[in-house]
Amino acid sequence: MSLDPVALKLQGRGGWLRPGTLLVAVRAFWGVLHHLDVTLSGEPRGSVDWEINALKKSGPAVIVFIGHLKTPPKDYTNEVRKAVLDGVHTIGHSGERPYWFSDEALEMLKVLAGQRASMDEIAVIVDEKEEKLEADAVERISRIAGQRYETLTSVVGTLESISVSRGMRFRVASEATGKTITCRFSSPKILSDAKECLGERVMVFGQLTFNAVDEPILMRVTGLEPCIPKEALPNIAYMSGRISRLTGDMKLGEYISRLRR
Repeated sequence: MSLDPVALKLQGRGGWLRPGTLLVAVRAFWGVLHHLDVTLSGEPRGSVDWEINALKKSGPAVIVFIGHLKTPPKDYTNEVRKAVLDGVHTIGHSGERPYWFSDEALEMLKVLAGQRASMDEIAVIVDEKEEKLEADAVERISRIAGQRYETLTSVVGTLESISVSRGMRFRVASEATGKTITCRFSSPKILSDAKECLGERVMVFGQLTFNAVDEPILMRVTGLEPCIPKEALPNIAYMSGRISRLTGDMKLGEYISRLRR
């Protein structure tokens, strides 16, 4: 169990907080935590069980959540705490999709922000740092969220980890974006190839899913092959002079004219 909490602060309109609004807000915030955990851990059902540890009802209501690790050894609780705080800040200040926020996490955050219509304040608190969901958060999230699309393509990057619990998958750190992509597959051959390439540079083929802002989020893998490390590829300086006398004894213009005949 992680002892590091994350809290949701709710200030009702005129000091009054409706039970139904409180329940919707708490469920939505739990959903945000859960879906961030799914994205960060790569576990379809998440790696942490979130529970309410404490509740303060006087003044602004404060609901304190803590996480119980259910899929050791890696504990993503602190990463989730940081992601939710940074995410609320990003929504309020830039209008861009927050890092690690899947469409599902955004939808839950939108539901939470929707309760702002009947409240004076909604805020997230982590390590005494506080970020507020402003009144225009629903509109901002609606502009960010959108339909996914898929394409057949390939990704080059480093194969970082492999998991076979609840479905086979591995994670590749893309060279193009610097972000990690979860890659799912069912073929024993791909599992065998992935084990041989763990920690190495690879090219992965398959159907890649993008979110509304063109960020790759999931690949259904159909093929995998090792790639030559970048440092092993010949550079221009190495390649120059590989053919010492391409034109023979002829001048370059004469040689080109001859090729055109």
